[in-house]
Amino acid sequence: MDMDFDGKVDVTTTYQDNLPLRKELDLQFDGRPDVIRRYEKGKLTSLESDTDNNGKIDYWEIYRNGKLQRVGTDQDNDGQPDPDKWVDK
Repeated sequence: MDMDFDGKVDVTTTYQDNLPLRKELDLQFDGRPDVIRRYEKGKLTSLESDTDNNGKIDYWEIYRNGKLQRVGTDQDNDGQPDPDKWVDK
C-alpha cells in the first residue's frame, strides 16, 4: 500500500493461508519500516517499533490471544529491550 501516494510502498503485509503473518509499516516515509507487526493464526502476537526514527527497534509489545501482555523499551540504544524496562499489562 502506498499511503502518501508517492509511488513507493509504505505498508507491506505477508499472508499465510489467507491470514496476516507479518505487516511492515513505513510511517516516516523514509523507505525503512518503523512498525513491524507479527501474527499467528491471524491474531497479533507482537509489535516492534522504531519510535525515534534512528533505524533501530526501541519499543516492543507482546500479545497473547490477541491481548496486550507486556511492553518493553530500549533506552540504552543497543537494539534489545532493556530487561528492567519490561512492563506487564
